[in-house]
Amino acid sequence: MNPANAARTACRARRGAAALAMRRGLVTRVPGVTRRGLVTRLPLVTRRAVATPTTLITHRALAEQRGCFVPRALATLTTIIALGTGCNTGSETTAQAQPAAPARPAPRAAPRDAASPRPAVAPDGSASPRQTAGTSSAAEPRTDAGVIPEAARQLITGITADWTSTTVTLRQWRREGGAWIADGASWQGVIGKTGAAWGSGLHGDGAPAGRGGPSKKEGDGKAPAGAFSIRGVYGYAAAPPPKTVLPYTQTTADWQCVDDPASSHYTRIVDRSQLTPDWTSAEPMRRRDELYTWVIDIAHNRAATPGSGSCIFFHVWRGPRSFTVGCTAMPEPRLARLIGGLDATAVYVLLPRAEYDTFAAPWGLPRGEK
Repeated sequence: MNPANAARTACRARRGAAALAMRRGLVTRVPGVTRRGLVTRLPLVTRRAVATPTTLITHRALAEQRGCFVPRALATLTTIIALGTGCNTGSETTAQAQPAAPARPAPRAAPRDAASPRPAVAPDGSASPRQTAGTSSAAEPRTDAGVIPEAARQLITGITADWTSTTVTLRQWRREGGAWIADGASWQGVIGKTGAAWGSGLHGDGAPAGRGGPSKKEGDGKAPAGAFSIRGVYGYAAAPPPKTVLPYTQTTADWQCVDDPASSHYTRIVDRSQLTPDWTSAEPMRRRDELYTWVIDIAHNRAATPGSGSCIFFHVWRGPRSFTVGCTAMPEPRLARLIGGLDATAVYVLLPRAEYDTFAAPWGLPRGEK
């Protein structure tokens, strides 16, 4: 066979291999080669870097072979090695062959959140916690150092046995040198008739990320769990207990706490004689019994979200076997002493035992509390 015929035969073989690869799906397209093997130019786009049983190795060469391409056309020559047919690069004859261009590595994906880390949580729980490496927001509690404000000098902890318990162990603490010091012995109290549920407070709205438990709703008989600041003090007497520094209001028959979610005054303690009532339901602050002799207003549901619960207090109990409809109650002498020992920075934390143990470290709570 003369050299011209040999060149044409080799070119037809290459065309046939390219067409076969297209029909078998090994390449997406070969613009210069039709499925019938007709050739104009040969830039090759492969579907994958390595295909089996046929391995495709591509390189570029500028060539013009008589009888193989359209006359006078410069094209990108693609060499296809079909291992199954016994072809190899050593037997390929190409004019002005150039070395194969190295494949470009795929760009590496940027690390998740590398450019836009999540904001840290504000003390009022309005932002999502920043997730740290090695933790999962679905499995780990929030790690907000700001749940208990740094300015808080006093803390009242309330620990129940579980979510359904109606009794609570209470204790008062003071902060000294960054550590919580017990301010006297613990005492017993009672909470909601159906136990406790996650409320809305310094810890956020409802359960922290990754934690279970019920959520507080209006009228469910549950005491809100979480961390809460303290507002004012109310009572029947003209003056508060000795040493009281919190703002105090003597109540009359006109004072009410609005528990109607449709009211613009929802969750607020108001003097109805000073405004036009827009509610159909409210809790009287001057009762016919001793329960509201002293009241500390707990700042649950500051945003006044309708239906999330209202009128949560410390107040006097009926006895150790009693319960409330959502408040925390205790003996009158102990409540009076508590009022006289609190300032405006005080925080109340009510949690079931399992939740307290979980959040003691991330919230900065006293350790080892029983």
